[in-house]
Amino acid sequence: MPTNRRTKAKDGKGKAESPMSKYVRVTPVEDNESADDIDERHDTNLREFIEVHLLSLETKMDNMEKKLDELAEGQKAMVERIETLEKNQEDIIQSVEHNGLDIAAIQSMEKEQDNKLTELEHKISNLTSQIDMVTNENIKLQRYSRQYNLRFGGIEENESENCITIIEELIKTEFGMQQVQVENAHRVGKMGNGPRHVLAKFLLRPQRNEILRRGKRTLAKLNIFLTEDLCPQDLKAKHLVRKTMEDAFKAGDKPRFRNGKLFINGRLFTPPSQEAIK
Repeated sequence: MPTNRRTKAKDGKGKAESPMSKYVRVTPVEDNESADDIDERHDTNLREFIEVHLLSLETKMDNMEKKLDELAEGQKAMVERIETLEKNQEDIIQSVEHNGLDIAAIQSMEKEQDNKLTELEHKISNLTSQIDMVTNENIKLQRYSRQYNLRFGGIEENESENCITIIEELIKTEFGMQQVQVENAHRVGKMGNGPRHVLAKFLLRPQRNEILRRGKRTLAKLNIFLTEDLCPQDLKAKHLVRKTMEDAFKAGDKPRFRNGKLFINGRLFTPPSQEAIK
């Protein structure tokens, strides 16, 4: 009895399987199918498989071609960009080379200006030192000149008055100094509600000092006050320590302001702020 091909295919003892059989869709064998029908069906399935995969390969090839086209466009754009960068680099190099002399000239000018600035600062420093020295000398001269002066406040003011005569008569009457010599005297300050000060310059400094020493008590009964003729710098310095001087008087100490400095009981007074700095 002839052997059935289906049985051999199942048992693996008949016709060898095709190498493509593992990729081909396998359909169940019908009982009434002949061997030729089975082979034809296998061939049909194989053709279908090949057609499907060829279509898939064609689709993949199309996609690959599109990607290759995109890569080509990207490469072209990259090349153009590189060429642009290279051109820009060349332009920058040429610009730097062209402007190299200008940069060197600017740097030279800056160095020259720095040297001039340093020289100018040195001159300013010297001038400042000279100004300070001249200012100090001027203050000393003012102090020396004003050591012959005294200021009288509270004396009635008249248009036809002679200030020299007024001061001399006041000193002779109240101080008993018959030989007093007033070199010059005049009103100072702006016209206001009260009489202006009389600034008197004495010929002899000892007479001036004696009048200053006795003047405050002697003239207080006449409502006339007496003060030194201080230069602006010393007047400002005295104003700053006025409260300290008042407190020293109240405490029974002996404050004395001289040459822009305050002495209390013979000792130089240093403001607390300056002591902290020291």
